[in-house]
Amino acid sequence: MSEETTKPIRLLIADDEEDLVTFLAHRLRKRGVDVTMALSGAEAVSAATQLTFDVAVVDLKMPDMDGIQVIEQLKAMQPHIEVLMLTGHGGHRHGVMHVA
Repeated sequence: MSEETTKPIRLLIADDEEDLVTFLAHRLRKRGVDVTMALSGAEAVSAATQLTFDVAVVDLKMPDMDGIQVIEQLKAMQPHIEVLMLTGHGGHRHGVMHVA
């Protein structure tokens, strides 16, 4: 009987708040998630040209490109990717929205 092995979830976190990205990555790695950090939209898109991800957590507002642009590019390259969008803008507390 062979043991079934499960691959860790491959997660991309894209947010320009380095402390938040580092915190999330640290916590998720402790749970066995394979995390790639990106501190800009361009870094996230670049990472997706080199690696395949199961899930992406993307900030809505980043200086170089907004989260919608990042998600559009990620989905064009990796249509299967699930996306969660974060936002702390607009006077609201940080929120999360499942995009696709």
